[in-house]
Amino acid sequence: MIRDPARWDPNYHARQIIPQFVGYNIGDCDLVMGPALVGEHWFCFALEPNTMKFYVLDSMRGTVQSKKTTTKKKQAVTYDPQEMAIAGCRERFHDIIGMVRPDLTEKMPNLEIVRPDVPQQSNLRDCGVHVLIWLSRWKPNLPLEYTQGDVAAFRRDLMWWLVNHDNNECREDALNLIPHPQKGRTSKRRRKSL
Repeated sequence: MIRDPARWDPNYHARQIIPQFVGYNIGDCDLVMGPALVGEHWFCFALEPNTMKFYVLDSMRGTVQSKKTTTKKKQAVTYDPQEMAIAGCRERFHDIIGMVRPDLTEKMPNLEIVRPDVPQQSNLRDCGVHVLIWLSRWKPNLPLEYTQGDVAAFRRDLMWWLVNHDNNECREDALNLIPHPQKGRTSKRRRKSL
């Protein structure tokens, strides 16, 4: 949807949308969420079908400088790729709900854009981890609070889950790479941490 909104055709993606293929009606969900990558920044969209509110969750709200300027016929045109992606995906989410719950889109032809307060990242690399946290915990109108320590713990736990998963064909090789301390010998650093 985001890579090329102009080429989006909901009928082409019907098998991923229509209830008889999906097994349930997407329009009956409490939330429909979609991670988005624009440039090198991950953020997240969420649609609440009951209210037709379109949420934009961004861990670098207001700090991403993504505006680009081009000149056409001696006229400067400034555009923001992230804002263009938001506008395009809002229309695509409206198309999807229109296919599965036309009664909702008839009442509200335009989706209200809401930018809720979410914890902000303190570096340039944690946006994807914030998105994963939102996908598992975020709910409209409820405050979501977590610290940078929680982000680091989530990243660590996710990595451990991926390495240690039963379907990981390289699981044993990966686990064997973890150094095992020798019995009876501990370094000063290890003793201090104990």
